This record gives sequence, structure tokens and C-alpha cells, in this order.
Amino acid sequence: MNYKSARHVLIAEAQAIIAMDLEQSLRDSGYESIAMATSCAEAEAELARQMPNIAVLDVDLLDGVCLRLAMALRERSVPFIVF
Repeated sequence: MNYKSARHVLIAEAQAIIAMDLEQSLRDSGYESIAMATSCAEAEAELARQMPNIAVLDVDLLDGVCLRLAMALRERSVPFIVF
């Protein structure tokens, strides 16, 4: 898979300034469809709404550690990086 051609990216990051910086970096790199979540619950709701092609995860989100989110992404074969 050419990750630059990915259609939809999920950023799960608790800190707004870091999330905005990641979003801008991804947009500068050519990614257009980016969903943001600050909690596991928000990220899981986004998974139900639209499956990302790739994801960037913060380990500690506002409502806890993102282990369940990472497992859900893995079950769906969505590549992700923990940032």
C-alpha cells in the first residue's frame, strides 16, 4: 500500500496543540481526509463512522490508555503508529 495515497487518516491525540501540528504535517504531506479524536471513545466512534486507512495514536488519551483502540485497528488490518 502506498500510504501517501491513503484516503482517510485518524489522529488520536490528547493534546490539542500536538494534534493540530500532526494534522498540519499530514496535510502538508498531501493527506486530505483527517479525523481527530482526543479520547478512546471519540476514536472508536470515528471507527464506526468511517474506517481509516492509517492511524496515528497517542498512548494516553483523555479517557485512558488506547490499548483497546490499537487492538480494534489491528483486527481491522489498519496500520498505525504510536506517537
